Amino acid sequence: DELVDCPRSAWGQAGSCTHNDDVAVECTGYRSSCLAVHSECLNGQCVPRDQWCDFTDDCGDQTDEQQCDTYPGRCDFQHTLCDWIQPDQDDADWVRHSGSTPTSNTGPTADHLGNRNTYYLYLEASDSSHRDKARLAYPYTFRPSSNCKVRFYYHMFGRDAGYLRVFLITSGGSENVWEVHGEQGNTWHRSVVPLISDKSFQMYIEGEVGSSHIGDIGLDDVSLSYACLVANDSCQASGSPVFTCGVGGCVPEESRCDFTWNCVDGSDEINCGAVLGRCDFETDFCSWCQSQADDTDFTRARGVDVIGQQLPVTDHTAGSFVGYYIYIIHASSGSTGRHIAQLESAVQLRRSSTCSLRFYYFFLGRSDSRIAIAMKEPNTGQTHEVWVRPKEETQGWKFATAVLQGPFGVFTVLLSASLDLRQAGAVAIDDISFSPSCKSGNLSLVTTTTSGGTTHVPTGTSGGTTQAHVSTNTSGGTCATTSDRTTITFTTRKPDTMTRPSGGLATGPLVGIIVGSVVLLLLVVTIIIYLVRCTCSNDHRSAMSLSFNLSVSAQRHGITRHESESNNYDQVVQYTTGTSQVALAGVVGPDVDDQGYTTLTQAASPPEYQSLQFQPPPRFICPISKAIMVDPVIAADGYTYDRTEIEGWIIRNQTSPVTSQRLTDYTLIPNKNIKTEIDQYLAYRPSGKVRPLTP
Repeated sequence: DELVDCPRSAWGQAGSCTHNDDVAVECTGYRSSCLAVHSECLNGQCVPRDQWCDFTDDCGDQTDEQQCDTYPGRCDFQHTLCDWIQPDQDDADWVRHSGSTPTSNTGPTADHLGNRNTYYLYLEASDSSHRDKARLAYPYTFRPSSNCKVRFYYHMFGRDAGYLRVFLITSGGSENVWEVHGEQGNTWHRSVVPLISDKSFQMYIEGEVGSSHIGDIGLDDVSLSYACLVANDSCQASGSPVFTCGVGGCVPEESRCDFTWNCVDGSDEINCGAVLGRCDFETDFCSWCQSQADDTDFTRARGVDVIGQQLPVTDHTAGSFVGYYIYIIHASSGSTGRHIAQLESAVQLRRSSTCSLRFYYFFLGRSDSRIAIAMKEPNTGQTHEVWVRPKEETQGWKFATAVLQGPFGVFTVLLSASLDLRQAGAVAIDDISFSPSCKSGNLSLVTTTTSGGTTHVPTGTSGGTTQAHVSTNTSGGTCATTSDRTTITFTTRKPDTMTRPSGGLATGPLVGIIVGSVVLLLLVVTIIIYLVRCTCSNDHRSAMSLSFNLSVSAQRHGITRHESESNNYDQVVQYTTGTSQVALAGVVGPDVDDQGYTTLTQAASPPEYQSLQFQPPPRFICPISKAIMVDPVIAADGYTYDRTEIEGWIIRNQTSPVTSQRLTDYTLIPNKNIKTEIDQYLAYRPSGKVRPLTP
């Protein structure tokens, strides 16, 4: 009753045993098993697990596209956005669409499977401005993972296609983990992006509009891999205050309002008005002052203003070449010593164990540069350094946090950047803010000079002569120091003496008030008259300086404008295009044809005008976008362009779009005359739809 080995001399197709009760085994071949990272299809094929449930039939029998309900974020956009959201804090929106996009020479013609009747998402460049961003966010928090991946298909066709990015967000900030830009051909591409983090995280996909309307971006069939596990509770108590995001999940309170989306919906970057020291440098230096104790100053600039210099092309705030940041630079090598630029906070802070300064920095060049943060006691000028960062290789803007802990009960903050002049280099700073736990202090002292020497007394104390050294930031904010270059002397005296005639009221102060009021009134009237005259004079000079360039531009386009020198836009203005003359006076309401384009009727509508189909005069058309200009500006080549178009062109080419000659001056002058005419022309076109010009 036990198995007995059957003797055999060689392998054969069938075994033979002499015992009827023995078991015979017949081998018909072998089948390999799938690797641990693969799964087996019903047809026996092995497919990597990362490719299961990604909207592609990798098995060949649809096995890998079945039972996919447990895969997070899986959406083909046929009916809705599924679990994905479009945050309110971005600039544009993704659009669900089927078939071809409206703009020719760009965008998909079908979804990623080639079906013209099913839906995908796309970012319409024609409806947005250059650098506008549209975000698609997944509103759930994932557990830390080394294997989580997001899978999707993208389409970027068009000469001016912008950017597509994937961001991973943790409590430490936002990280760009994948990016592609520019035209990628008229086809769909599959991308698999690892989302690796040792912390809980969220993620979103971002599209950015390119420099013209020929650059639509398509997105389809998004999903996350099996290893992406949603966290059960992302707001677990950690002992530190947390901020609850608008779509759920939490981030540390100290990361709120730091110019970075720590919440996937950006809700941590709204309602930030109460956060101290917050500045993106878009309009001025906010509550930060240029210190007078250094040997150089920071400069505000945009990427478009510093083309060709060793400086960032874009700011951090919006990632735009027309966004502002501040910098110091040393353009040559061979000198000795160091340049130091320093900012000081106008606001005074009080001691806190959690208060910190957040900002973004960018090192460029070979100079031995450094950034330092220090606390400063307002009255003694004593400083305490809390953070130093020597030069490092940075490929983009980097985030920094400096904890402000030191010996002072009340203090201001110094941010310093220095350069070694032996080598060329630069340091750029953007998006400064104090953390939400930072609170303003109430110490406001000035230096008081008395006969007995110099003492420090609270502001408002009388007695003696008070000297307050004030560093005035003309861009906003005032820093009180003891070693600044500008000195303002305040003289105080006890009110124990009043000049008055005998037997009457105190007339000295009253007369002084009346005389002072009259003088002040006269001064204000004089300033107003002066400003009005300057404004008129400047407008006149601007019109004179633009006249020649505008005339040349019009002649180059074959356009002749017939009008009086008074530039009265209420009168009849005629444009000659070829042999047709069009008058813009006496025009009544528009009619709309069956395609939605506007035509005009007049009491005596000339056939030449009707033949133009109310096309805009060529001088209204930007040579780059071939569309009516929104913000016409004159470039150094004498031609007029739409501002966003020419700024993007200069960043890419540094040449004239019309003459192809290299530009050495990137100054753009607003073309007010053309702007006025375009606005008047558009007033007759309430539908806002333009029939493209026929070449």
